[in-house]
Amino acid sequence: MRREEGTITTGSEREGRAGRRRSQESHHAILAATRELLEEVGYFRLTVEGVAARAGVGKTTVYRWWPSKSALVLEAVDAGAAVQPQPTGDIRADARAAMEAMRLDLRAPLATTLLALAGDLLQDSAGTAGPVDLFQAGREAFEKMIEGATERGELPADIDAGLLQDIYAGTLLYRVLCRRSTEHVVDRLLGLLLDGELPRRVPETGSV
Repeated sequence: MRREEGTITTGSEREGRAGRRRSQESHHAILAATRELLEEVGYFRLTVEGVAARAGVGKTTVYRWWPSKSALVLEAVDAGAAVQPQPTGDIRADARAAMEAMRLDLRAPLATTLLALAGDLLQDSAGTAGPVDLFQAGREAFEKMIEGATERGELPADIDAGLLQDIYAGTLLYRVLCRRSTEHVVDRLLGLLLDGELPRRVPETGSV
């Protein structure tokens, strides 16, 4: 119900708004502290206690929102991902930009964090981290980009955008983790995913 002009705001309402603001600030501070510690000490040495101390909150506050370290790191990595390029309406240019953004983003500590995190999640038999998507960042934007291409008739209407992203993201991550070059891989992936071109061998360099 809309508040009438001049209505007095009660103390409890003011406290409620202040509490929500403090909760949001604490939430952001915890995620920022997690990313900072990942940079400084890595995934295995990162602790919930250390994150709480860095964020200036109690350990119970962290566990109120995240049931485990892996769940916390998943959200922190997702929240800190690079901003996705704005679509231009050209599916080839847009897909290349999305792949290049991920290729550049998949550097230490992100790649090593994802590898360590994946190992932890495999041992999480209870599933405390919930549904897991290591490539959640940018997925919605990528799917909208693909949807726009299908509406323009550039791609089939029933194309699986999620699987397309899994293919290129998984390929890039695998090559980075194995210290294999990612140079020229984006254009070859574009040919495979958009044109059905079988990839051809090219000389690899040491650069990722």
